[in-house]
Amino acid sequence: MMMAPSLSFRWLGCSLMLVLLLVVASSVYSEEESSCSADNTNKDSPPPPKSCRLLLTQRPLPSTNNNDNDNNGRILNDEEYNYRKYGMYSATNIPKNYPLTPLGGDLVIHLVDVRTSTTTTATSTTTAAAATNDNIEEAQSSLSNQLLKWYQYGYLQDASSSGYGGNYEGLGTVYSVLPGVGMLASPPPPPSTTTATTSTTSDNKNNNDNNGDNNDNSINLRPNIWASIPENDTGNHIRYQSPLAGSFTSYYNLTFQVTLPTGLDGGTEIWMDRFGWFRGLTAKKKEKKELLSNQNDDSSNEEEEKYKIDIDQLFKHGSCLDNIYPVHTSQYGYGRGALSSRYLSKGSIVAPVPVLPVPRDELRYLRLKEWKRVEKFHMTRKKEEEEDVESSGGGGGGGGEDDELILPPDMKWRDQLLLNYCYGHEESSVLLFPYGLFVNYINHAPSSHGDNNEPSKGSGGDSDGPVANVKLRWSERLMNTTTSSSSSNNNNSDLRSLSPTQLWEHSTRPDGLILELVATRDIQPDEEILLDYGSIWSKSWKEYNDQYGEILLKLADDHALETEYSQAYIMDEAVTNLRTAEEQVSFPYADNVFTACFYRYDVNNDDEDADDESKKKKKMEEGTANKGKTQATPWKMTPGLFDMTNLRPCKVISREPANDRFATQINDGRMPQGEMVYTAIIQNRPGLPLNERIPKGKKHVVSGIPRGAFRFVDRPYTTDVHLDGVFRHNIGVEEMGLYPEVWLDLKKSM
Repeated sequence: MMMAPSLSFRWLGCSLMLVLLLVVASSVYSEEESSCSADNTNKDSPPPPKSCRLLLTQRPLPSTNNNDNDNNGRILNDEEYNYRKYGMYSATNIPKNYPLTPLGGDLVIHLVDVRTSTTTTATSTTTAAAATNDNIEEAQSSLSNQLLKWYQYGYLQDASSSGYGGNYEGLGTVYSVLPGVGMLASPPPPPSTTTATTSTTSDNKNNNDNNGDNNDNSINLRPNIWASIPENDTGNHIRYQSPLAGSFTSYYNLTFQVTLPTGLDGGTEIWMDRFGWFRGLTAKKKEKKELLSNQNDDSSNEEEEKYKIDIDQLFKHGSCLDNIYPVHTSQYGYGRGALSSRYLSKGSIVAPVPVLPVPRDELRYLRLKEWKRVEKFHMTRKKEEEEDVESSGGGGGGGGEDDELILPPDMKWRDQLLLNYCYGHEESSVLLFPYGLFVNYINHAPSSHGDNNEPSKGSGGDSDGPVANVKLRWSERLMNTTTSSSSSNNNNSDLRSLSPTQLWEHSTRPDGLILELVATRDIQPDEEILLDYGSIWSKSWKEYNDQYGEILLKLADDHALETEYSQAYIMDEAVTNLRTAEEQVSFPYADNVFTACFYRYDVNNDDEDADDESKKKKKMEEGTANKGKTQATPWKMTPGLFDMTNLRPCKVISREPANDRFATQINDGRMPQGEMVYTAIIQNRPGLPLNERIPKGKKHVVSGIPRGAFRFVDRPYTTDVHLDGVFRHNIGVEEMGLYPEVWLDLKKSM
């Protein structure tokens, strides 16, 4: 179609104007980039895209000089700072009940049977099994030194009380690691007051009253996000069939939602519930109502405004967190994966990757019963050594030259699953655990084709397979954001300058190190993000993959493959009506599962201990009429009941139709049909507070429990991550040049 001359000139004029605007925009961008480079940002990395919803930046540093402003334009005192160095901020408005990450949630990784003689959260079982040998106690303490720092600064959650599952993974103390939002988000600052003379303590680590009222004038800043339990499945990698089985966590898609009534405004810091604020108040509706009614909304809003960061400053100094999102099935058959949420040009920062250092030795562990064997072995060994000394007439004990705890001949240290998610160097005892948003979903691919160590597709990539599109480097942009050096608490020292010994003995917070993933080429929207795990990792994986058949043969010889196994989450979907304990004698469930109920018990609210005389009289009358029968407490649906902390072992003893005319009892060996309710004996689980434990010797029977209140649970040490011989190896960074020379303490002398 021909264009009229007048329109052609008009079109040409518009084109020239467009070119001019592009030149001006380019000039402006160049000036912004130049100013960024002056702030120690990388010259080849564009600023975060304006469409970014969540950013990571350094929180305002504490200062005693109220006249000085940090580069975010605001000063916080030590109380307000609340011991976190980096914070997660919203860059846009996010409404109440809306997911913080609408495209998916993050992983949950569990540390099993963590042993330490100094932890304040050890269960009674762990305490009872504490080692008597000095060497064993010393080993347990040293194995938990850095992890204890993680816990003290809120980077670990006690699985027995956090509500994110995993508390049945082991018999000892289990901790939940929540990379992504769960570790990036800070707890709310401690309560402030409306008067300048009132102050609060700055030592609030792991204080369950961290968000409680201190006085009548206190203003409580509550958490503004909350998450339910994660999903749980093995990603279609079946044990004894896929070599990937047991090499990754089955807990995933932990999604946080906004809880603030007004939603999150741009520049708001994300605050996570680390101390049971929601859990405690949902269980006590009256207290929650009083707290919220006493809360001065105007004062609270003013207080929250103090913690906001200017949007322009946020984009200037921050790094985008939502450039990637998780998927359940990788594009290349790896299992789960991470995809790009937007177009990312070559050199773009794909994701900030904060890391926590941890010694390799702390990711070794023994199961609770294995520690008992070690104790017995060392007692026998010590006795034999003493007898040898007496028989030889010698004096003084030998040894002491070996720091390594000696295990029985047939026992080996186990590796925590967390090892597979850590970055490491073969010549260093330092491991770095990454906890950036969704970065733990990123799979491996070689930097180029032709690596003979690369496994085949489904377990890696062949010569026609994918190639890595990101690389790691240190984030000078985030680690050097703050220009002020007036802080007197020595929090600005670069951990990269410390030796491993100095690193573990460093008295300040464990955070402060941040890497970043950078695009090595243009990445299209919805393209999978892939990182080269290194040649040493690739070689280790290839050897494991090649030997997987031999591993299965050995397991077959040990009769391990003959054990009946049913995944608990599949049992929940498949079993409509539950069997009673009597029926299970002839028709048992698989050995690896047991039934549990959502039930809240508080010894202080037990009717048997109530002061109400009328209730006591009624129970006495019922007891006389039903002498010889077990009295059952009716099951009640209460707010917050379906929290994982209320999931307790229970044994079904009977069932009956739930007012369903189609329900039938068992007949001719067939299972009943229709909706049923159950009567069960409720039991205690490990880690319960004293007031929630059913007294020893008391049988607590509950009736009218619906099927929806039951869950099948895997017994300790029966999920895939506990299989013998599963793949364990850190992600290798040897070729990336990330580790400083001072960290290479395992380097072999030439």
